[in-house]
Amino acid sequence: FATGVKMDWMGQDDPRFDKLQEIIQYCYHLMKQVVKEHEGNALELHTFVDVIRSHQGMGLGETVCLKEIYLGKRTLLATVQPDVIQQFATLLRTNKDPRLIGFLVSLCS
Repeated sequence: FATGVKMDWMGQDDPRFDKLQEIIQYCYHLMKQVVKEHEGNALELHTFVDVIRSHQGMGLGETVCLKEIYLGKRTLLATVQPDVIQQFATLLRTNKDPRLIGFLVSLCS
C-alpha cells in the first residue's frame, strides 16, 4: 500500500482489503447518519456526490448513503441530473439490488 489503494481494487476478492473495505463501509454509514433529516449536512456532502457515485457497485454502502442525501430534501432533489438516474437504471439492470430501487423511489417522493 506504499503508493495508495485504488478504489477499483475493492471489488476484487482479496483478503488484504477486508479491513480497509470495512473501514470505508463504516465511513459511508457515518455519512448516511450525518445527513439523515439534516439538509445542511446533506448540502455539504452533496459536493462529493461524483466521488460517491464512482464507488457504485462496490458494496461499500454508497447507495444507501446517496439515497439518504436526497431523501426528503427538495433543494437537492431539484439538482439531480439525468445521468445520475441513468447510472442507477443501468446498475439495476445488471445488479438487482433493492437498494438501487430505494434510491430511485427516494427521488420520486
